[in-house]
Amino acid sequence: MHNFSMAAHVASLRSLEFFGITCDAATNRLTPLRLARRPDDLGIEHFGLPLVTTTALLAIAGPIEQQLAQVHKWSNKQLAHFTKANRIVMFDEIRVASLGMIQAFLRLVYDPLNIPRPHIPPGDIVDIPEVTREQNPPP
Repeated sequence: MHNFSMAAHVASLRSLEFFGITCDAATNRLTPLRLARRPDDLGIEHFGLPLVTTTALLAIAGPIEQQLAQVHKWSNKQLAHFTKANRIVMFDEIRVASLGMIQAFLRLVYDPLNIPRPHIPPGDIVDIPEVTREQNPPP
């Protein structure tokens, strides 16, 4: 589980940053990135798409701000140094955060760029109901 949780963290953290969002550790809330990107950073704006607001992200990913914040906080602590901190994230939070970020990529990157969505086979970890653009258009 440790390797999976680290992979999930890196994916969700990098995804948040890709969209122009970070997590404020003091408030456990999603906020816009405050620092300018480094020259070699890649963000959604490099694809001709606008930075994503936290409101838009949560409208697509669902009401998962707390799960994203918990996954972000816990795994940052785990990646940064050895710690005795109790695990504050369980598999369900990691799953919910990961599924939300998959939906965000599909609706905020693939759909606006008219790129065919990748086939994601259903399973125990990834079980995303198929949502068409007509049912739930991008914001």
